[in-house]
Amino acid sequence: MRAVPTDVAEYHRLRRRARRATVAVVLAAAWLVYLIVRIVGQDGDDTRVAMLPYIGLCLLGAVAWFAVRPRWLASLAARPRVQTLDPTPGELYGIPELDAPPQRHHGLSGDDKPPVRW
Repeated sequence: MRAVPTDVAEYHRLRRRARRATVAVVLAAAWLVYLIVRIVGQDGDDTRVAMLPYIGLCLLGAVAWFAVRPRWLASLAARPRVQTLDPTPGELYGIPELDAPPQRHHGLSGDDKPPVRW
């Protein structure tokens, strides 16, 4: 059984899109934080207007969760993996325990005492 070959160009394209989306979200968040600091730092006592950029910052976090996170997950799924010419099942599936020799069953071999009941 062979792993599915990956396209390196597609991986770089997906990673570039994820980075651009992350930079856009970080810049928007920095601008909203700047607005909050500027509104709160004014001499007037009325800082209730700062709630609007704060709500925008919360909405931006929700949008980032549903827009940026899937882009990074797609980039991670498309990441190329270096494999040997004849990979073992543990390398193919990412489970190193598959390469280890099978161990004896402790309960059936008599290594452990059976559980005491009542």
